Amino acid sequence: MRNLLALVFFLAFTNPLLFGDQIAFKNGDRLTGAILKSDAKNVVIGTVVAGHVTVLWQEIQELRSDQILYVELADGRTIVGRVTTRQGKLEIATKAGAVEAPTENVVAIRNSMEQLAFENSQLRDFLHGWEGGLDAGLELTRGNSDTRNFRFAFRSARKVGRDNLVLYAESLYSIDDLANASPHITADEKRGGARFDRDLASHLFAFANTDFMSDGLQDLNLRSVLGGGVGYLESLDRICA
Repeated sequence: MRNLLALVFFLAFTNPLLFGDQIAFKNGDRLTGAILKSDAKNVVIGTVVAGHVTVLWQEIQELRSDQILYVELADGRTIVGRVTTRQGKLEIATKAGAVEAPTENVVAIRNSMEQLAFENSQLRDFLHGWEGGLDAGLELTRGNSDTRNFRFAFRSARKVGRDNLVLYAESLYSIDDLANASPHITADEKRGGARFDRDLASHLFAFANTDFMSDGLQDLNLRSVLGGGVGYLESLDRICA
């Protein structure tokens, strides 16, 4: 009998239907389930009757988690604890005490499974996560002109967390084969470069870039440019308002 009561109490107190995360909206509606993840605009909560539901942060009046969540802030910190909203701020109950953060400084919220997947994605090698394109072509003309144009262009980008790296290269080489053409080589340009950006806050970022160029017709063996700085990215919603 004692074992049966213990089992009943165990099932009752571990039932997610009785103890779950809750989201209350400004229109009075309420959702109960398990918060899975969020970004700066949306929150995804898993429910029993509706499955995964994505809601807008701006429509949330109150949020409370019954589970431990990982809150990533714009300054790079990740705070771990149970989360509640209070007067436009997130209050995170950590083992060391409560930590408050404005909702606009929240980059992401993840449950334990989403956090594990995120951490695994950060450990992948440098060759993972690239997106881009390659363009190469050969153009021939015959008749009044007799030319050959070789063109090559490459651009690729890799974004991991707060870091974004862009690489590019392009080349153009043209030859005019007519006997009276002067010069025979009409284009011999090569360009390449890289840019690295890091998000420092919700709208603030820092960057460093380098560019290289050579031009055979201008006797330019190599020109290199180094640069860097900080920038502020304004929201398009604010600009259009």
